[in-house]
Amino acid sequence: MGIASMNKKEKHEDGGLHIVTNYHPRDLLYIHELTPRQQEQAMSDYADYTDMDDCMFFVYRGWVYNLLDFMHIDDRSPFGRYWHGYSNDTYFSGVLVHLCVEDEGCAIEDQERVIVGYYYS
Repeated sequence: MGIASMNKKEKHEDGGLHIVTNYHPRDLLYIHELTPRQQEQAMSDYADYTDMDDCMFFVYRGWVYNLLDFMHIDDRSPFGRYWHGYSNDTYFSGVLVHLCVEDEGCAIEDQERVIVGYYYS
């Protein structure tokens, strides 16, 4: 399914697992590209990281996420083949990321992007 056909909010269900996304590409940002408020949130949430300059962040639903916090998903994942990583919010819910590549139409030259969704069961 191409990115152009996935322009609205969609909900997928697979045996009790629900995934919700709008397939909107979001820019990956360095710490200096975040707003001062977002930088403050990132510094407090990710104080364990020694070199914040190497971290890539994105903003989703008002929260700043660090791409380093996402676990890689393999082909046997219950999330399906589209998603590349996940981060748990609770035992039953979390955030999914898809890393954009240029041939999908969601990437922009010289700008890394992700598509984000959330899951729950």
